[in-house]
Amino acid sequence: MAEILEKLEIRLPEPLEKITEKSLAQCVSWGYNSKQLSKIMEKFKEEIFKKYFNNRRNISGKIEKKINFGSDFLFNASMVLRDKKISYGGIYSEIENYLVFLLEQYQDDIPREGVLTIENEPYVICNDLILKIKKNIHDLKGAKVTEKRFRTINPVLGEIPSLITIIRQRDYSILDSNNAEFYVKAEAILEEGKNRIKLFKDFSLKYALKLIGKGEIGEIATIKHQFSAHSYLQQLEPQVSVKYGEIISLLIGDEDKKTIGDLEKAMDWENEGKKEKLKVEGLIDDEFIRDYNPKVRDGIVRIRLGGILSRLSLYKEKFSSKYTEQNIILVPN
Repeated sequence: MAEILEKLEIRLPEPLEKITEKSLAQCVSWGYNSKQLSKIMEKFKEEIFKKYFNNRRNISGKIEKKINFGSDFLFNASMVLRDKKISYGGIYSEIENYLVFLLEQYQDDIPREGVLTIENEPYVICNDLILKIKKNIHDLKGAKVTEKRFRTINPVLGEIPSLITIIRQRDYSILDSNNAEFYVKAEAILEEGKNRIKLFKDFSLKYALKLIGKGEIGEIATIKHQFSAHSYLQQLEPQVSVKYGEIISLLIGDEDKKTIGDLEKAMDWENEGKKEKLKVEGLIDDEFIRDYNPKVRDGIVRIRLGGILSRLSLYKEKFSSKYTEQNIILVPN
């Protein structure tokens, strides 16, 4: 028989050090419970910003307020205007797709502006690529986002609660001491629970990889943990993380780090003295010449289209790191 639950009791996961039915159950249930806690906490925070900041969107710099509920609870709320993080992955993809398009057009004998045949292969204008990348970065740097920050100052709990109860009929957006207390306890449980589940998942991942007999996997793998009433599937999926910002820096340099990028080095082919200086200082080598092989035609520096594509692939492999994503799922027998 179905019934509507009037409350949800959320327990702090116990330290999990073995693959057991209980540990897997806690891991799965924590995924749901932590989301419920986060939603409740968000209601309280939203009301804080609505009341004390009037949901302001357009700010300059930073606005900060200390908010207290009696003498027991003190919070810090702030709104900060910051630069939006640049998606270097998006810039990389756009440049790569653009170069692949030029190469395909060339192979189909379709002329494209800026593409010239030199020594029986396509060359592109080096400065055009520099300007294209810098324009993408400039456009993204202009974007601003307003970030809301909220943290507990007091109290600092000496002991983390092992249980917290969500009452369905209670309004957690009301700004009073009761909800402030709930927020502080929920925050503590959420943080400690997150750490415990992470430790368990690190352990369970090592267990799974050892069972498979590999340090890392090349394809999706599933391990079934079967018990009397139901089973748990431990799904492992290989993933790759790429530091695209490093790749872009290698192409056009980094003003903050005062580094010179490949394309900027190629531009020095306009000046014989600068080109020789690069060689003397060891900033270019035989591989650089092989890949880019810069040529000056009509006063314009051009580089091998195939060479820049090879460099993109080389740098992507260099700055890629593999990791395994893990999901634990409850299934019936």
